[in-house]
Amino acid sequence: MRKSILFFLLNLTILPPVFSQVHDSSRFNWKPPVIRRAITVPVALIISGILTNGNSKEGLKKEIAEERNEHLPVFKTKADNFIQFAPILVAYGLDAAGVPSKTDLANRTAILFKGELLMMGVVTLMKHTIHDQRPDGSAYNSFPSGHTAQAFAAATFLSEEYKDR
Repeated sequence: MRKSILFFLLNLTILPPVFSQVHDSSRFNWKPPVIRRAITVPVALIISGILTNGNSKEGLKKEIAEERNEHLPVFKTKADNFIQFAPILVAYGLDAAGVPSKTDLANRTAILFKGELLMMGVVTLMKHTIHDQRPDGSAYNSFPSGHTAQAFAAATFLSEEYKDR
């Protein structure tokens, strides 16, 4: 009885989207697709990020900051303020060099503008919601990293425009 109820629920929820037309046959041996391999690395990275993102005195984040400060006490750079925008420059530079992109200039710029606006909105909302302290203790807007979000948004923009080339 339980197997027939489970099979009935499976038919109602999972199978119709997967198979819109199933042949009338008594030999139906459908097996769900194997996605375990595809999600192993992302899940491991997410879990390791959560586990290492603590603000305790002996947390990994603080230990890395201590090591950096010990070995490079006066290290300062502004390069990361500019490198995060490199994929956008590459996308427009390739177009200027004659390598056509997926969309025309006006639509590409509109896509970029909407993506940037969405990214900034999500990052700002998350920063105010999560309220994570910076490693140097200066403020409570450490996570998520705006520089990293910008770099990934720009890289995604470049990838989407030139993935077929």
